Amino acid sequence: MNVNLNKIDTDPPKGVTEEEIKEQTKKLHEKMIELHHLMYAQGKYSLLIVLQGMDASGKDGTIKKIFSGVNPL
Repeated sequence: MNVNLNKIDTDPPKGVTEEEIKEQTKKLHEKMIELHHLMYAQGKYSLLIVLQGMDASGKDGTIKKIFSGVNPL
């Protein structure tokens, strides 16, 4: 599978408030935990997530916040 990162918009969405983004993030986080449990129970699949950013772009904070509740192994 090839992913062309040049075609992915990195700007924040227009016309969406910070509160709406936080709510969407919370829902996606809950869904990710649910899917993680299903994948772990099946023991068949793996997931690789790549975070790319310059120094001090928030990668560590993203990992701590988004992946809390998910076993990285």
